[in-house]
Amino acid sequence: MPIVDTITVTSAGTAVQSPKSGTVTAVLFKARSSNTGSVYLGGSTVSSSSGVELEPGGAVELSFQGYGRLEDWYADADNHNDTVDFIGDNS
Repeated sequence: MPIVDTITVTSAGTAVQSPKSGTVTAVLFKARSSNTGSVYLGGSTVSSSSGVELEPGGAVELSFQGYGRLEDWYADADNHNDTVDFIGDNS
């Protein structure tokens, strides 16, 4: 069964951890097209200068050899309340 949720960056410049935990074989992150700036993905130290940038509407899909952990992913954003949705495959 897929794992679906959203990371909302309520305060720009602050890394926010994925609200879901668990192992997945693949995950798709998609920045909402209604975002007013870019969202950045990475580890706990993610920032606008050290993350994978997703412009509004942008997406990235990751596949893992074995499993990846959702709780290892964080998001930051250029603007308050921008979001990134994700869906993880744990089959």
